[in-house]
Amino acid sequence: MRSAEKLLEEHRQIERELDELEHAMNEDEDLNISHISHIFNQLHNLWNSHEEKEEEFFKQLSDNGANLPFSRFLFEHQELKGHKKVVHDAINSGSHLKIKVALDTDGRMLINKLRRHIEDEEELISNNYYEINVR
Repeated sequence: MRSAEKLLEEHRQIERELDELEHAMNEDEDLNISHISHIFNQLHNLWNSHEEKEEEFFKQLSDNGANLPFSRFLFEHQELKGHKKVVHDAINSGSHLKIKVALDTDGRMLINKLRRHIEDEEELISNNYYEINVR
């Protein structure tokens, strides 16, 4: 199914943005806020587009009888949105201190949880290869 391949390709794009964001956060004490803002906006745009496709993809699989923890993924999406909102609001505040605190807490949680979420989804796709490609 081409949609599964597309989702996996988008995961690679999101992971590249996560790597770049993490690198920018760890670079030095004096954060390059404009660079971090640019990376975060790229991640935000990729993620929003991806999330809609992903939810539809997993819903279709679930509706077709695949045994999926669909509600868990929806819950995780909401949890991730909370962390994303904290970072987004801090960046929009323009306050260097708020941005640094948000990145050190919610930013790092967002990166770690999103990576784990992607791994879980990819394992699920792999384990349901038959349903994805035959139905």
